Amino acid sequence: MKICMLIKTVGMGGAERHVVDLSRAFVERGHTVTVVYVMLTEPNLHTELTAAGVTVHRLTERGNLGQLQQLTSILRTERPDIVHSHSPALKALARMLRPFLGFRLVSTHHNVFMRHSFAQRVMELLLHWLDDVQISCSDEVTISVPWRTISIPNGIRLNNKVDLSERASLRQQFNIPEGLPVFVCVANLFEKKNHSGLIAAFASAFPGGEEARLVLYGDGPLRETLENQASAAGVARGVILAGSDPAARYLAAEANVFCLVSWHEGLPLALLEAMASALPCLVSRAGAMAKVVKDEETGIIVKAEDTNEIARAMQRLAGDAGLRTRLGNAGLLRVQQEFGFDRMADKIEAVYNYTYLNQAVT
Repeated sequence: MKICMLIKTVGMGGAERHVVDLSRAFVERGHTVTVVYVMLTEPNLHTELTAAGVTVHRLTERGNLGQLQQLTSILRTERPDIVHSHSPALKALARMLRPFLGFRLVSTHHNVFMRHSFAQRVMELLLHWLDDVQISCSDEVTISVPWRTISIPNGIRLNNKVDLSERASLRQQFNIPEGLPVFVCVANLFEKKNHSGLIAAFASAFPGGEEARLVLYGDGPLRETLENQASAAGVARGVILAGSDPAARYLAAEANVFCLVSWHEGLPLALLEAMASALPCLVSRAGAMAKVVKDEETGIIVKAEDTNEIARAMQRLAGDAGLRTRLGNAGLLRVQQEFGFDRMADKIEAVYNYTYLNQAVT
C-alpha cells in the first residue's frame, strides 16, 4: 500500500513524533510511505525519516493556491492509496484533491475539538464528511468531536533505546548536584502547555530555586517571557530552559518527576514516554491525561489553574522517594499493558485497508 502523511512541520513535537514513528513502522511492514510538510524548524526529524526509507517532500510555495498546486504535483507523482492528514490546513487541500486523484482520506484529531480556532471548527462542521475516516488520539478527544470518529489511543515504543554514551547526563549537562530533586517537562513553549503556572508553582514550592531544579525541554514563542518570569520570581537559578533536544525524551528519564499541567491536551506522547521510564507524573486534567494517570496510583493529578495545589504536589514528591518509586513503577506497568506502539499501529493499519474503509468502521 502507498501511504502519504501530511503534517505541518517535522520539527520536535508530539504529533510530529507520532507521524515519524508511524511512517517508520509502515515502511518496516512493507508499505511505501511519503511525508509532506510545510515548515522546517531546527532541530527536525527530516533525516530520521529519510534514513528509514521514507520519501519526504516540503511544500515551499506560499499561499493556499501555490501549496495546492505543489501538493497536486506530489500526489500525482507518488499516487498514494491513502492520504493521512495530521494538519487541518493540509487536510483542506487534500479534500479538494480527493475527488480528482482517487485516494482515500484519513485524518487524525490530535487535540480536543474546542482547542481549534473558530474558523477551523466551522470548516470541520461543514466538511468533515469529505473524509473517509477520522481518528481521535484518545477517548476524550473522541467525545469532544461533535460527529463520529474512531478512538485509537496514542502508543509508544516501549523498548526504544538510543546510545547516549557521548552525551552528558541531565545532571552533568546543567551542573545539578546529586540528590537535588529534578522536575522535568517536555513540551514546546506554547500558552496551552501552561509553563507559566508550572514556574509559578515551582517558585512557591522552592523559593530561590536552590532546593530543586525544573528543566523545561522545548522551544517556542514564550521562551523569553518564561525566562523573565523565572528571573522576576527569584528562581532563575532553579529553572532551566533547555531548548529543543532530539534526545529530550531519553534525557528526561534521568529526572525524578515529570510535570505537564497543560490547559489543553489530546494524549501527549511525552507523558507516555515518561511513564515508560518509570517517572512519577504530575499532570492536570487536560485531555486524556487524567484517564491515563490514575490519581495517587500512577501519578498525581492537579488543577491547572491552582498554583498552590501544584506547588504542594511538587513539595510532596520532592520529599518522598518511596512515593516516587511506587507511582513510577505503577505507571510503567500501565503503559506496558495499554499503550504499546504495535497495538496502535495495528489499528491504524486496519483503518487503511480498503475493504475496512468501505464498511462501517468500529
